[in-house]
Amino acid sequence: MLGAERSAPLLCLCALLCAAPAKAQPTQEVLTLDQSMRLAMQNNPELLSAEQDVIIAQQRVKEASYLFLPQTGLFGAVSKSNIKYPMVLSPEFGSQFLQTSEYENFYTARMSLVQPIYTGGRNTNTLRMARASLKQARTRYETVKRETVLSLKIAFYKLSRAKFESDTIHRWLDAVRDGARKLANNPWEALEARALVSEMENDEAKARQQLTMLKLNYLQTLNRELDADVDISAEFKPDMIALDLNKAVTWAMELRPEVKSEVYKAEMDSIALNLAMSRRSPTVMLGANYDVNGSQFPLKSNNWATTLAIQFPLAYDFWTQITQRKAELRQGDLKRSGMQDKVRLEVRQYHNELMFWQDTVRRMQENKDSLEQAYSATAQKAPAASMSALRAAKVVQEADSRYLDSVENQLIARARLEWAVGHDLTP
Repeated sequence: MLGAERSAPLLCLCALLCAAPAKAQPTQEVLTLDQSMRLAMQNNPELLSAEQDVIIAQQRVKEASYLFLPQTGLFGAVSKSNIKYPMVLSPEFGSQFLQTSEYENFYTARMSLVQPIYTGGRNTNTLRMARASLKQARTRYETVKRETVLSLKIAFYKLSRAKFESDTIHRWLDAVRDGARKLANNPWEALEARALVSEMENDEAKARQQLTMLKLNYLQTLNRELDADVDISAEFKPDMIALDLNKAVTWAMELRPEVKSEVYKAEMDSIALNLAMSRRSPTVMLGANYDVNGSQFPLKSNNWATTLAIQFPLAYDFWTQITQRKAELRQGDLKRSGMQDKVRLEVRQYHNELMFWQDTVRRMQENKDSLEQAYSATAQKAPAASMSALRAAKVVQEADSRYLDSVENQLIARARLEWAVGHDLTP
């Protein structure tokens, strides 16, 4: 009885552990192409850095707009002095003039206002420069975004092709194995069948290895952990389009961020030239000061002044700066022309590549469908296993692989053309 009483708590604990719900296993995350693109853009460090560049440029525009507002200042100071001769405090303390006194406190309160009236266009051009820099930061963000989307699409399509090809090889390998087992009575055909099975097993192993490597590349493009349990969902079929080449070139000239960036760079070079030329112009400023000071409270002594000042700049590097800016402006024109030629070439190359693979994928699909139909019809008429049937299965499997290869290249060619045009080509 005593032993039973001691073992009762242990039995209760075991019963509670057994009754406790099992820990839920993590579910696999399955992503579509659109979900993958959103994740890639959310996690890409270069894209996030470009987004911060846009924020920085926006604040610089605000700073440049403040140049047109009055510059105000408030100053307060208290000085305890013991001087034998009059003195002036340093500029950091208001340049206040102190007369001879003996251990007296001297209080000063000052308010100042300076309003630029004419700066030769320097403030205006500074604001224009900041706005052009903001436009360029936005185009850089769009450039990085397009690069991210293109890399993700290529990784996604390659992984999709590897998945379908691995499944296709596995399916046909099972069919060949079944046929090879039926040839055991014929030693020579059994040997040839075993060699064919070994060849297809090697192809399957290569496909699985390729699938593993492409999945790692896909996870890296997503900026996810390389051991994350992630899979993709895709139909993996060609996405045909009809696009006029001239229209594609026109879109690229209007939409490509690289072309826009060169246009904004030319604008910035022109503004820099105007800034260099404005250094020869005088600056006109209107200022006002109001001081209240004294050695005792309440402070009754007050001073005020209104000043209109003009400053003429004198420098030796006026013309050297202007010459440099003109050369930079010409240099930007040459780069912009080269960029436009490069964009036209890329659009033509990727358009030609897309048209080629669209024709190829049609032929590969017709060939695959024809072979599969012929194989099914022949298998129904001659169900007995033979080495010819196994070789035919291998031929059909290779046709399926060629079709998948053409689909992958067609999808990637379309993604590259969309990148070159700078526009989504969804019909």
